[in-house]
Amino acid sequence: MPVCTNVRGRRPEFIDPFLVHVHSPEYEKFVYHTPESFNAVLAELKTLSDSGRRGQLKTREREVGIKFDPHCVLWVLDIRAMLRPPYCMYPDWMHTFVASGGLAAHELNGLAQHLEDKFQIDAKHIDDWCEGVTLPKAWQRMPKEFFQRRVVRGNPDGHVKAFASEVLTAITLLGFFVDCFIKAIADEETQMYVHCFELLRALIVILQRQNLDYLEAARNAMQLHHALYNQLYYKKPKLCQQPLILEYWKFWKRLVNCFGAERHHKLMKRVGGFSYRNSAMTTLAYDVRTWMQHLDDPTLYQAFHLSGTVRPLVTQVWISAFDTITFEAWAASLNTPMGLLSKGDMLQFSTDSAEYVGLAAGFGRLAATGEHVAFVTAMELQNGIWRIVSHGTISIVPERAIVGAVPCFKHGDGYLALLIARA
Repeated sequence: MPVCTNVRGRRPEFIDPFLVHVHSPEYEKFVYHTPESFNAVLAELKTLSDSGRRGQLKTREREVGIKFDPHCVLWVLDIRAMLRPPYCMYPDWMHTFVASGGLAAHELNGLAQHLEDKFQIDAKHIDDWCEGVTLPKAWQRMPKEFFQRRVVRGNPDGHVKAFASEVLTAITLLGFFVDCFIKAIADEETQMYVHCFELLRALIVILQRQNLDYLEAARNAMQLHHALYNQLYYKKPKLCQQPLILEYWKFWKRLVNCFGAERHHKLMKRVGGFSYRNSAMTTLAYDVRTWMQHLDDPTLYQAFHLSGTVRPLVTQVWISAFDTITFEAWAASLNTPMGLLSKGDMLQFSTDSAEYVGLAAGFGRLAATGEHVAFVTAMELQNGIWRIVSHGTISIVPERAIVGAVPCFKHGDGYLALLIARA
């Protein structure tokens, strides 16, 4: 692993006071390269190559995780000075965890197989239950037979075959299923699987929220998850990439991923479908034009803004005998740092440290402050089921109190909702 000085792979696991195996969860023992130490390694590889010591060069390349190539930018001194490796690299949590072949895709596969082997809960049972869950409108939908068709059986190294967005949804739905049916009947072995999966769920939520305040919580969850994953599942080299995600997040103060770049594939494919000459330049032109159009959007840098068709709404709502709220606009959707919220979504919000949910009836913008609010049906929790207080009763929830949109399951005259943990 070229970012670390003391991590070794391609050998059985070992115990050493300094060296760390590539599958080890001992993050505290990892020693990371600096630009100075990285430059020293590159110079060493060049010296071995220049002196013709090919055998020593190949051995050293395997040890440091870097292959010598005199034509690579790493050996062009002026470019290297600008890049300052290894700081020019940035591990992507999307491909490490949720893309096809990622750790989460492997764990989904392994947990589904465990439920089938242990409780005879086959994939069809899980798919049928997931079909009844109402997801937030902005979430990626999964195929109806996702677990039946995508789970690989009989292979300890198997992983579900899915896009990253599908894996994110599958993690939530399988976690919801486990909460409802498995936790109550889990023995000691299954509790290990459940706990490992809960740590994964918590970690993914933190990575999606991108709040640097939860960096240490992410590190703790990741290290515990890593140790459990080692016990339960087939070990993958991507395990060693996990702590690097957090180290670079801490260094750059920004959590970067490939979701934004991957979304451009749709544009590339669409333009490629009709552009046969100079297709690269044509695609770039379309991409730049789209980018320029976004720059003209007055809501571009607003954390919260009404989305879709925004209608003027000059009206007052009485909240007491002496106080009113005046709204200036209304829409069926609201863009937020937690994602797009839409009419009909089950929203989670907090007041006075308590958590509540309610079905979104729409979103408004206050005339006085420009703050946004959600209009939600008032609900209360009764014996674990959220029930509507009285039909027609609407709560006004300010943007600062909204936690996000959550999946829900119709249960009799109420709903089961999968709340998002605040911490």
